[in-house]
Amino acid sequence: MEISKIARYLIFLVMLVMIPVGCAPPVTYVVNLEYAPQLKEELTSKASQVQIAVVPFEDAREDTTIIGTRKRLMGRVDKFDARPSPAATAVTQAVVNALKIRGYQTETLKKGVNPEGIKQSPPHIVVSGKIEELNADAQSKLGHTDIKAVVRLKVKVYKVDEKNSFTLNTQSQSELPVVFFNPSEMQKTVNNTLTDAIDNLITNQIK
Repeated sequence: MEISKIARYLIFLVMLVMIPVGCAPPVTYVVNLEYAPQLKEELTSKASQVQIAVVPFEDAREDTTIIGTRKRLMGRVDKFDARPSPAATAVTQAVVNALKIRGYQTETLKKGVNPEGIKQSPPHIVVSGKIEELNADAQSKLGHTDIKAVVRLKVKVYKVDEKNSFTLNTQSQSELPVVFFNPSEMQKTVNNTLTDAIDNLITNQIK
C-alpha cells in the first residue's frame, strides 16, 4: 500500500513539472544536417582519378519548410528546421562531402543542369537526385521520448563516357528511445540516418 502511495506521489510530481512545460509556446529546433561517418575504416580511395559532378538535389517532399516535429506529452508541437537551409542544400553538401572523403575529385554544378547534356568527360560521373523523404520526428510519452528518423533519396547516376544513366533508391531508418529529450540526440540520429543512406548509395552504386 505504501509503495502504491509513493508511486502516485511520484507521478503527481512529474505531472506538476510537465504541465508548465507543455503549456509553453512552440519552439523551432535547428538541426545541422551533415555527413557524419564513424570513420572506423579508411574511406579515402588510394588511387581514384574519377571526377564526379553533383547537380543540386531537389526536394520532392510535400512540406519543404521543416524536416519534422516533436509532439509533447501535453499536446504542444515543436518543429525541426534544417541547416543549411533549405534541406536540399544540406543534403547536396552531405553527398559532396561523402564523395570528397572517399578521394573523388568533386564539383557542384548549377541547379537544374541536365546531366545527359554533358557529352565529354571530365566529369566522368554526374549525380543528381530528389529528396523523397527526410523526416525527424519525436513523440513524447510518459517517462520517455521516441525519436525516429527516415531518409529516402531517389538518385540518378549518369556515366558520361558510356552515355549511360540509371536511377536508384537509397534509404535508411533509425529509431531511438530516450528518457529525456535533447535536440543534440535528434541531430545525431538524423545525421547517422542520412550518412547511412549516402554510404549505401556510394558503396553499392558509384564505383
